Amino acid sequence: MFKRGGILSDNAAAGTSIVYIAKNSDGTRADNIVEGDNIAIFDSIKTYESSHDEACVCKITDGLTPPNDFKIKIDLAPIGDCAQPCNAYHLLQDYTASPPDPASHEWLFDFENSAGVGVIGSGFYEANTSDLRQPYDDAFVSFTVSNDGSGAVPYIPVIDLSTQDKRKSYLRFHQIWFKNNNAQPDPNQDINDPNNYFHIMGSRKSETLNWGITNPQSDISWIFNQIIIDFCNINIPSCSGDCALNCLNQLLNANRHLTAHEFGINCEANQGHDTNNAWCDPICADVAPELCIMNVNDSWEERTDGICEFDCYNMLEDITGCPDIDECGPGIRTTQDPK
Repeated sequence: MFKRGGILSDNAAAGTSIVYIAKNSDGTRADNIVEGDNIAIFDSIKTYESSHDEACVCKITDGLTPPNDFKIKIDLAPIGDCAQPCNAYHLLQDYTASPPDPASHEWLFDFENSAGVGVIGSGFYEANTSDLRQPYDDAFVSFTVSNDGSGAVPYIPVIDLSTQDKRKSYLRFHQIWFKNNNAQPDPNQDINDPNNYFHIMGSRKSETLNWGITNPQSDISWIFNQIIIDFCNINIPSCSGDCALNCLNQLLNANRHLTAHEFGINCEANQGHDTNNAWCDPICADVAPELCIMNVNDSWEERTDGICEFDCYNMLEDITGCPDIDECGPGIRTTQDPK
C-alpha cells in the first residue's frame, strides 16, 4: 500500500485532466495529497506495475458543492511543469473506480474494479515476506512469493473492520486487488473457496491498535505497519542490541504470526492464540522459556529475538504426544490441501 495517496471516487476517462478523490463518510479528507505531488494514477486492471498515468498535482479544490461535496478535485499537470495556472495533463487511459455509496458515502467496494492514486516516492507499507520459512519448515509448509500478483494498492488511512458491513467492504477491497482469489459468487464474493493462495497486505493502521488481522475465509492477512513502527519507536530507548534489527524482527514476527491464523490453529475462544512454549524450548531459547509464536503472553523481547517457532500441537494436532497446555484446533501438518 502506498504511504500517501487516495481512492478515486469516480471513473477517470482518457483525455480528462481532472480526477476526483473520495473523502471519508463524515466529510473529512481521507487522502494525504498536497499540491506539487507527483502521482501515479492506476486501477486494479491497469496496475501500478503495468501501464498507467503519472502526473503532477497542480491544484486541489476542496469544499465542493453537492453532489461533489464528499470528494476533492485534483487538476493534473505534466510532471516538471506544475505551476499554476495549470498546464493540463490529459490522461492517456481510462480508470474504473468503485464509487462510495451515494447516500451514506461509505466505501463499499462493491464493483469489480477499484482505482486510486499513489504519491511517487512516498514509499510503501509493505508486508515483509522475506523470511516466512521460519517457523514453517518444521511444519512442512513452504511459501512461494510470486511476483505475478504482487504490487501496490492505493492508500487508505484506516482499514476499519469495526462493523460487519465495514469488514465486508474492506474484504471486497482486498478481493479486487487479490489476483489469485477464488471468490464465491455474489453475494459471497468476499469469501474464497479453498485454494493455496494467501494475500498479505501491508497497510497503515486499523481502527484499533491491532498489529494485524487475518480472515481465513477470505485468505487475507492485513499487517498494520504504522502501528508496529510506532510501537518500535516507543520501545527503542529500552531495546537491546541493534534497535533497527529488533524492529525488523518485529515486522517479520507479525507476518509469520498472521499467516499462521490462515490455518485456523488453536481455539476460536482464544482468538487463535495459546499459552504454550515453542516445540524446541529450551534448546532454541535465548532466554528460557522460548514461547510459541502464537503465545498470547509474548513480550517485546520475544517478538524481537529472531526466534519464531510453533508449539508441538500447532504442527501435529497430537493430544497424547505433545506436552502443550492448550490443545485444540487443527495441526498445520495435518490440515487439508488445498487449505
